[in-house]
Amino acid sequence: MYRTNIRSVKIKETNKRAKILNTMLELVVQQGIQATPMSQVVKESGVAAGTIYHHFSSKEEIINELYLNLKIDFGKALGENLTDNSSYQEKFFQTWINLYDYFCENESAFHFAEQIGHCTMITPETKQKGEVHYLPIVEFFAQGISQNILREMDLKLMTNLIYGNIVTAVQMSLSGDLIMTKDRLNSVIE
Repeated sequence: MYRTNIRSVKIKETNKRAKILNTMLELVVQQGIQATPMSQVVKESGVAAGTIYHHFSSKEEIINELYLNLKIDFGKALGENLTDNSSYQEKFFQTWINLYDYFCENESAFHFAEQIGHCTMITPETKQKGEVHYLPIVEFFAQGISQNILREMDLKLMTNLIYGNIVTAVQMSLSGDLIMTKDRLNSVIE
């Protein structure tokens, strides 16, 4: 199964660019975006300020790259274990479980996604680049609507409602509030 913390970032720990990204990710998860100054990224990463600014022009650029990497991972995670001969319902369940599993196994990605969801630091260009990676799921929902499998609804609203459903299940699971058995997950998905 595909699982790493924002895979595109965590590949080469010895790479200075990756160290900067990984440090920013962990600090943002621990203390929030606004409470993470670049001086702390310099200190915690062990990468000189000049080197950081060689790779990135600003904190915003680092956050945007992390955001884009997360969206790339979402797209990959959503499409795992899907087969052409599965029914629509089976594909829907698998897609839901894919993102749930991704978040449960990658808490840093989950907490980063929670903080970055409505962040004004993410540029429209970065958002547009990110959307490309989960267009297949939007098209999948549109197909479900056109085949009368899913209720007629604005696609943006539908994707956000389903995403919120997954986030709630992940929050409950990670906090220990509720052990998510297969039966519980299936009832949540239904």
